[in-house]
Amino acid sequence: MTANDINSATAVPRSRVFVTVDGMFVVRWEKHRVQDLLSGRYFTFTEEQFDAPVTDWELQQLRSRGVVESFDEAFVRLQRVPQWQQTQVQRSYYLYTRIPKQRMHEVERQLEAAGLSERFAVRVQEQFLMIRGEKGATFADEEAADAALRELAAVLPELFSESVVAFVDVIETE
Repeated sequence: MTANDINSATAVPRSRVFVTVDGMFVVRWEKHRVQDLLSGRYFTFTEEQFDAPVTDWELQQLRSRGVVESFDEAFVRLQRVPQWQQTQVQRSYYLYTRIPKQRMHEVERQLEAAGLSERFAVRVQEQFLMIRGEKGATFADEEAADAALRELAAVLPELFSESVVAFVDVIETE
């Protein structure tokens, strides 16, 4: 579920609404993306920022501010926050590999030897490598990413035969 799915009140699992270490009440829309319920701003989130589950008392306070419509043990029904209407989702495509990040220089050398280093960039994503387009830009669409994957798997199958097209939705506020 994303913020663009909101029509009226939106029911989210209660476990996705919590308090961060700096005291923000947030809803977790994606693994690493939360939204501050009071300001409507989006933030990148890491597990270290989690402080505590939201309490009934805190939800009641958010209800009195018009952020929460209702809640129970399983769900929190969020009201539409004006900033949510001003969001756009931009999908960015890349190639996800299971190649450990420690092999980055080796992969870069192999791309260079194959004459592909100008067209493809190697980046680290957590523990693994990902492949992006020229100068590190994401691929324009799924078709472009798929074409890149086919080319890389044909030229360097030992590296890219198990890679897949992946994407991330980046939520931009106006």
